[in-house]
Amino acid sequence: MDLRDLLSDPDPAVRLRAALVHDDDPRSQQLILAALAEPPPPSLHQFELVPAAIRVAPDFDTIATAACEVARQDGWTGFDDGWGALVRFAFAEPHGPRRPLTDSQRALLRALVINDQLWDPKNGNCGLVFKEAGLPHDRDACRQLAQ
Repeated sequence: MDLRDLLSDPDPAVRLRAALVHDDDPRSQQLILAALAEPPPPSLHQFELVPAAIRVAPDFDTIATAACEVARQDGWTGFDDGWGALVRFAFAEPHGPRRPLTDSQRALLRALVINDQLWDPKNGNCGLVFKEAGLPHDRDACRQLAQ
């Protein structure tokens, strides 16, 4: 079903639902990327929006500011489709000693360091996200990398 006519609906939730269905449309892509930076409407969960934004963003820099906002506020349960998906996108090439961090990657690390929920060493899901990105699951070490 073609829902493109709903991309201009006055209700932001309706516009976003239509955008998620037609994420190949440039208007949808703009709606999705703009929505990532704002709290989603009550009928739409952030975990629907983050993967869509990653699909339509040409690179991490495009969504870095919004990604940092998500990373600051997301709970540890966002390891899959929230902050974790954004870390995997930002560090698609795992960080290593010979790969300097970009400004956007450092900003994301600073946002993650602020979030108290992500640093319990017993939380294997959070630790795995950091490990896959080539990052330590150590708050102080990430703080140092972010400088």
